[in-house]
Amino acid sequence: MKIHLSWISIVSIFLLAGCASVPYESNYPMTEEVVRSLNDDVQLKVPKGWFATADESNAPNLLVWLVREDYGATMAISEIKADETTRKQLERTGLEALAAISFALKTERAKGKAELVMKAKEFKLDGRKFCSYEYSTDGRKTIIRVVVFDTGKHLYDFAVVPAEKEGVKFDPQNLFTIQQSVLNSMQW
Repeated sequence: MKIHLSWISIVSIFLLAGCASVPYESNYPMTEEVVRSLNDDVQLKVPKGWFATADESNAPNLLVWLVREDYGATMAISEIKADETTRKQLERTGLEALAAISFALKTERAKGKAELVMKAKEFKLDGRKFCSYEYSTDGRKTIIRVVVFDTGKHLYDFAVVPAEKEGVKFDPQNLFTIQQSVLNSMQW
């Protein structure tokens, strides 16, 4: 996908929030199960009460897919593909620009109905840089948190999404803490 760099600059200014402290704790208990991305670039631990799955027919673009045992939420890592020109621009502008691309892709999939809830915030975990933002497609009833990162080989989008399932409780603070804990367990 080719995106005009001037458009990236405009959106990145909109999302720009600078380097910030980590907004969520990373103290959720993890299992000893280690999962590798399908492209073998990233490995991570599975949180307690979750399982790793793969469904290449229904979710072919997901490199890692974690599902809560009650099916009340999912976490997924997918690659953001960028041409060489965009990649060089991202190296100069940083992860806020990658977050802008990620949000633009989410907006496109939601047919323009994605609303930014929390601006992009860059943060570090063990010296690795990440950038997160939060958005909604249903008038803020459901908040989705996305974290983007660059392993040096690939660009990634890591989203946690609560399920629209009757009787399943959604606690965004807890869900985002679980996602942060998974980030903390990542290696590449």
